[in-house]
Amino acid sequence: MKKRNLILIAFICPMFLFSSCDSTETTSSSDVAEVTSIEETSEISTIDSHTEMEEKLNLHYEIIDSKVSITGVVDSEASSVLIPSMIEGYPVTKIATKSFCDCSKLTSIKIPEGVTSIGYEAFENCSSLSSISLPSTLTDLGKYCFFNCSKLESIDIPENITVINEYVFKSCSSLASVTFPTALTTIGDTSFEYCSSLTNVTIPANVTAIEDFAFYGCTNLKTIALPEGLISLGKMAFSKCSAIEGITLPETLNSLGDGVFQSCTGLKEITLPASVTEISGQMFYNCSSLTTVNLPDTLTSIETEAFNACKSLGSIIIPGSVEYIGADAFYGCATTIFFNGSFENWSNASDDSGIEDVEAVTVYTFSEETPTESGNYWHFVDDVPTIW
Repeated sequence: MKKRNLILIAFICPMFLFSSCDSTETTSSSDVAEVTSIEETSEISTIDSHTEMEEKLNLHYEIIDSKVSITGVVDSEASSVLIPSMIEGYPVTKIATKSFCDCSKLTSIKIPEGVTSIGYEAFENCSSLSSISLPSTLTDLGKYCFFNCSKLESIDIPENITVINEYVFKSCSSLASVTFPTALTTIGDTSFEYCSSLTNVTIPANVTAIEDFAFYGCTNLKTIALPEGLISLGKMAFSKCSAIEGITLPETLNSLGDGVFQSCTGLKEITLPASVTEISGQMFYNCSSLTTVNLPDTLTSIETEAFNACKSLGSIIIPGSVEYIGADAFYGCATTIFFNGSFENWSNASDDSGIEDVEAVTVYTFSEETPTESGNYWHFVDDVPTIW
């Protein structure tokens, strides 16, 4: 009897379970189809709306955290683009990486107030771009953002920019006018390299660093005003600026990178401030018109090839504070060196220089009194170096 009851229970339970699932409220196949259709229609409608807006604006964009980022242009052959300040009710705050890169037909663009960032390579190779208006809200210019915009003639950099990043205006060969913001502190590596139409530049008072290659190859740059407060000039910062004839270095400057004035073939005269203790390697290499160099008494070293190929440098007074002169420092020069120190000090300082092998260079060491020993000596007469 127990066995029969168990069989009966086992038979009833599956039926009960099946009956319970079957009795629950279910959705018919037609209802499922209707819901799917509504969801698909809603999604397509949203996509269509976004796409239509992009076509209307000729801009690709995305909305993240209630902010619009411009990501590209629909028609890359367009000659002008107007970016609105609001899209779909959200503010435009960013021009994203490579947004307009290689838009070679683009001649002008208006960027609205509210935009704070222009990304990496955003306008790179926009070779027809001659005019661009930057908003006062801008705080960041990404690396390479205007690289090789070869028709760009002028730029007014907004006040909130404190750093000009690397390569920002490199190879903007028509750029003739730059207005810098007063808040600027740093001009980055290679930022104006090969801007060959620049003729005059005034660096703002708050700039403390001009980095490597910043104005390299600006072949028409004639004058550059450096502010008191400037601390460092990077490697080759003004190399191949062949039109510069003179430059005044601020008293605050204490670091001059290798080759900073290399091949400034128009440079004729320069005075190094007392804050400078080292003439870096190749600092004046191939400054073929350089005739006058005034060195401070604080100077301790003249590095390798510092004055190499300065063929117009007729004479130079080297302070007695100099303890080291590097190899080939005066190679290719026809120069009279007046060392304002003893023969022994000169021998120690110039041991590695190879100056003795340069036939056109003659060295005189200082003697305030009439020398009693043979050799080359000099002294001052009315502040003019005079050979005994």
